[in-house]
Amino acid sequence: TRYKTELCRPFEESGTCKYGEKCQFAHGFHELRSLTRHPKYKTELCRTFHTIGFCPYGPRCHFIHNADERRPAPSPRPKLHHSLSFSGFPSGHHQPPGGLESPSFHSSSFNPCSQAEGKGSFVLSILQVQASPGTP
Repeated sequence: TRYKTELCRPFEESGTCKYGEKCQFAHGFHELRSLTRHPKYKTELCRTFHTIGFCPYGPRCHFIHNADERRPAPSPRPKLHHSLSFSGFPSGHHQPPGGLESPSFHSSSFNPCSQAEGKGSFVLSILQVQASPGTP
C-alpha cells in the first residue's frame, strides 16, 4: 500500500490540506512511511522516457529516467534443485530405482504390463486392466 509514503503537495506548499486527517499523503516527515519496492525497482531504463523523452508516470515510474536513479541490480538467486515428481522420483531422473525401465522401454513394441516389477507394479496392473479388451 502507498498510504502516507509521499508528502502531501498542498500541505508542503501552503501548510494546509482540505482532506486533513483523512489525507492519504503525509503531512510532514514524521508521518512518512517506508515503501517496500520490488527488487528490480529502478534497475532498468524506462523505454518510453528514453525513446520519446517523456514518461506519463513521472517520478512514480519504476524504471530509470536519470542516471542518479539507478539502483544496484539484485544479486542472482541460487539455482533450485529438481523437486520430486508425483511418483516420488526426481523430475529429471529418467530411470527410477527398482528397474521399471529396460531397453525395451524405448522400442515401438513397448508393453507396460511386461515391465511390472518393483514399486510400479500396482500402477502397471491398473494399466493392464485398462488395456484389456472387453473391459468397460
